[in-house]
Amino acid sequence: MNKRLWIGVVLLIIIFFGCAIWYKNTVESNQKGTYNYLSLLDQHKEITKADIIAAREKSSGKKLSDEEKSTIIGDHTLGKKDATVVVVEYEDFACPHCQEFHSYAEKIQEDYADRVLFVFRSFNLSFPNSIATITTAEAAGLVGGEEAYWKVNKALFATEKWIGYAVSADERKTAFNEYAKSANLNLDKFNEALKNYSTNGIEAKINLDKELAKKDNVAGTPTWLVNGKKIDKINDSEVRKVLDEALKAAEQKK
Repeated sequence: MNKRLWIGVVLLIIIFFGCAIWYKNTVESNQKGTYNYLSLLDQHKEITKADIIAAREKSSGKKLSDEEKSTIIGDHTLGKKDATVVVVEYEDFACPHCQEFHSYAEKIQEDYADRVLFVFRSFNLSFPNSIATITTAEAAGLVGGEEAYWKVNKALFATEKWIGYAVSADERKTAFNEYAKSANLNLDKFNEALKNYSTNGIEAKINLDKELAKKDNVAGTPTWLVNGKKIDKINDSEVRKVLDEALKAAEQKK
């Protein structure tokens, strides 16, 4: 191989590795910057759409466009909005432990609704049906608001088929459309929301929920935090005990 050819090969190698390093650094920088507003959000309280907008604008130093604002989804909540005791739940519809505990969770939410705020966030465990079911609940909320979100949330937890092996696309669509009908949603808009989940804010919401969970070292589901403190054992009696103690402590501070 002559000298000129050698020089050409060396230059190509240098350019290749240079581009690889640039790409790696750029991707890592973008990934770090994607959620660089997280430090401005309190993961132990309800995070509204307005909170996210304010945090992103403060972090970036520029105003968000109306289009950007339209793709931001805040927390889903039940209970007393101004409660001094806030429960943040991280769950996955495809998690067997979440489904097992859900009937107790519903009763707890009902019994404490006048004293406690419950904040529900998804925590994608990458089970075969995790993303599909989480996306379905978010799509319902996007199209029909909080009432529709909670109707579909309940329906997903009531269906054991989402645990275990992946459900076929046709079976999923049939089931999801039944949920949408029961929530009085427009099926065309609902299916469009499912289709466009990566651009309409749903995927961003799922990712944000998981990033918020990481701030508290959440590793599995169901994980419940009461005023920022993780409940060690998720069962009916233990959750009620922790809630009663938190409510008593809050009352004593008054």
